[in-house]
Amino acid sequence: MHCTITEHFIRHYPEKLNYSGNSDKDELGNGIIIKIRLKELPKGDRKTIFEIPGALKIETGVYHFPEDFNALDLFRKREYYNVYADESGDSPYIEAEIMLHQEYGEEKVRNMLLGLPLNLYNAAESEIYLLYDGARFAWIANGEIVNINFPFGSLKAENGDIYISDSAEIGICRNIKSLESEEKTETKNESIAFYSARGYNTWGGDIVNFYHDGVYHFLVLLDRHHHWNRFGGGAHTTYHMTTRDFIHWENYGEIYPIQNSWESFGTGTMFFWNGKYYYSHGFHTDRVIPRDKVGSRLLEKNYERDGFFSAVTYDELKENGLYPSGSNYMVSDDGIHFVQGKKQIHCSENPSIYKDENGGLVMYAGYGAAGVWKAHDIDGPWKKEDTDMPVFDNSSPVRNSSECPSIFEWNGYKYIIMGFRGYWQSGFNDNDFKDLAAVGDDIYDGLCVPMVANCGGRYILAGWVGGSGWAFVTLHRELVQHEGGRLGIRWMPELTPNPDELDKIAEVKKVASGEELKLDGKTSYYLECRVKPQKNGRVGLAVSGSGKPFVFELNTERQKVQTLETDNINSFTEEVKALYEYIPEMPEKRTSCAQIPSENIHTNSHDFAIANVRELKDEYTLKIIFHYEKKSDNLVMDAEIGAGRTFVSNRPDFKVGNIKFLTKNAEITDLKLCKMGE
Repeated sequence: MHCTITEHFIRHYPEKLNYSGNSDKDELGNGIIIKIRLKELPKGDRKTIFEIPGALKIETGVYHFPEDFNALDLFRKREYYNVYADESGDSPYIEAEIMLHQEYGEEKVRNMLLGLPLNLYNAAESEIYLLYDGARFAWIANGEIVNINFPFGSLKAENGDIYISDSAEIGICRNIKSLESEEKTETKNESIAFYSARGYNTWGGDIVNFYHDGVYHFLVLLDRHHHWNRFGGGAHTTYHMTTRDFIHWENYGEIYPIQNSWESFGTGTMFFWNGKYYYSHGFHTDRVIPRDKVGSRLLEKNYERDGFFSAVTYDELKENGLYPSGSNYMVSDDGIHFVQGKKQIHCSENPSIYKDENGGLVMYAGYGAAGVWKAHDIDGPWKKEDTDMPVFDNSSPVRNSSECPSIFEWNGYKYIIMGFRGYWQSGFNDNDFKDLAAVGDDIYDGLCVPMVANCGGRYILAGWVGGSGWAFVTLHRELVQHEGGRLGIRWMPELTPNPDELDKIAEVKKVASGEELKLDGKTSYYLECRVKPQKNGRVGLAVSGSGKPFVFELNTERQKVQTLETDNINSFTEEVKALYEYIPEMPEKRTSCAQIPSENIHTNSHDFAIANVRELKDEYTLKIIFHYEKKSDNLVMDAEIGAGRTFVSNRPDFKVGNIKFLTKNAEITDLKLCKMGE
C-alpha cells in the first residue's frame, strides 16, 4: 500500500542576516538571533560558550547514558538526548537558558531552558541559530525550527560584558525583523499510522477531526516536551492535515502560529455552517495570566447580568485591560486558510460546537463553563440548556473530567465521548443516556482524548497514545456498530498492513505453546494469526527484549484483554482490573483526576485491561503491529482483535527482541510475521 504525507513547512534563512560580536544589551526586548559554530563537539565537562549577564547563557557538554538519565530533570529528559547517544553512550549537547522577568506570579524571575542533541545537529559541521523574539525561543538548524519553547516575561541584562568563548565562532544579530522565510513542500512515503509532527521531539496531542464535502480534516495540538513548554502550560498551536482517501495526506502546518506570549490553544471542533468553515478552539490564557486579567471574567459578569454569553471583541477586552481566553474561533472560505474571528464567545476552554438540527449551533462545553449551550449564531447569545448531560467529576463513577467532548449520532443512537474516560450511549431515538464506562463497555483502548467524525457514514476515531507524558504518536480507528447501538472499534482498512506486500520472515501453520520468534528491536513488524479458543481459553504473547518484559493476554472466559509487566515470560500473569472495576475503591469525593488506586489503567496506555471483549468468544483473527518509534527509541504495540476491538500499549524504554506464545485451551494457526522496517 503506497501511502504519502505531503508536508508544507516554513524554511528560514538566518544565514542571510548580518552578524557581529557586539550587541546592545538594553535592546534585548526587541529580540536577538545568535549564530553558533563550534570548533569541535564537546568532549568533557559542561562549559559556557556565550553569556549576556542576567539574561542569556549558552552552554555545551556531554551526557553519558544510561548513567546520567535519572539525574536529568524532567524537561531535559524530554529533550531526548539519550535517543541520540553514540555507541559508547555519549550524547554531546548544547543548551540555552534565558532569565525571564515576570509581571505575574510568585516567582519574579524564571529560567527557561532549550537544548539540542549535537549528535543529531552537529554544530561543528554547520551553523545553528538561536532565536528569541519575545514570543518564541527556538533553535534553528538547516533552515527549520527544530526545537522551541514559548517565553512569558522579558529579558533584562545585568551590568557586565558579553562573554564569548574561544571554543566557538559566534555572531549576534538584533535585526530579527529581517529574518526571511518561505513555505517549502516535501512529500514522504509515510503512513499516517503512528504519526507525529515534523521534528525530532515533536508530538501530537488532543485532536479535532471533521469531514465535509469529501475531505477529512485532522487538526492536532502541536506539542514539544510533553506539555512542559512555557513552564508546564503547554503553549500549544494547532497543525492541520487533510485527506480524501485516508492514504494520501496533506499537512498544511500550523493553522495559526503563536504570536503573543499569552496564547495557548485548547481543543474544540471544526464545523461547516452558513457556507463557511469554522474552527472553534479554547485559549488557556489563565495558565500564565491571573484569572482576574482574562476575558472570561468580563463574560461571566455579563452572564450574571443577562443570563447568556455573547461575543466580546479583542478590542473590547483590551479596553478593559483583559486578555482573550475561553472560547474563540477561526473562519475559512476553503477549509484550509483560516483567519481569527478575534472574539471571545464563551468561557469554555474546550468548546465542542456542532451544527444542530434547526440550523443553529450547539456547544458541549468543557472546562471553564461546562454544560450544553445553544445559539442561533456563532457570536451568541449562548443559552444553557436544561440538561444534566454530560456529567463529570463527582457525578461520574469513573471520575471523567469535562474536557474535550465528542458528540455524534448514528442510526438513531447518540454517543458522548469525553476526555480520557467518559463514555455514554443513548437509547434508540431518545435521550436516555447510560454510562457505559461505568460498566466497562466503552471503546477506550489506550488512545487518549479520542474524537469521532462522521465521514459519509463511516465513523472515524482518532486519538494519541499515552504513556510518555502528555502527547505522543497519533492513531486512527474506525467504529463498528452492533445490535442495540453497541460500538466496536477496529483498524481502518486503508491503514491495515497487507502481509502479501511485506517481507515475510516467518510463517507457521500451527503454533505450539512455548514457540518463540526473534525480532530486531529497532525494526517494526506486523503479526497476524487465527485464534480458536475454548470457553476457558487463554492466549498470551510474552514479549521480552531490552527493558522490562510483559505479557499481552487474551482471556476468553473473562472476555478481557490486558498487558502486564512480568519477571516470568513462561506463564500468564495475574489478572489486571479494568477501569470500572476500581469504582468501589474510589473515594466518594473527587480530589484529583489521578485518584484511581492504580497506574494500570487505559489512560496511561501502558499496562491495563479492557473488558467485555465479545470478539474473544468465537474464533477470531489477531493482528498486531510492533511499532518501533524511532523518535523516542521504544516499542508501541497495537492490536486488533476480531475486527471489533483494539488495544494499544506504549512501552517506554523497551525494544522487542523475542516473542514467546503461551496457550491454554486454545489453538493458534496460520501465523505470519512480516518486517515493516523502521
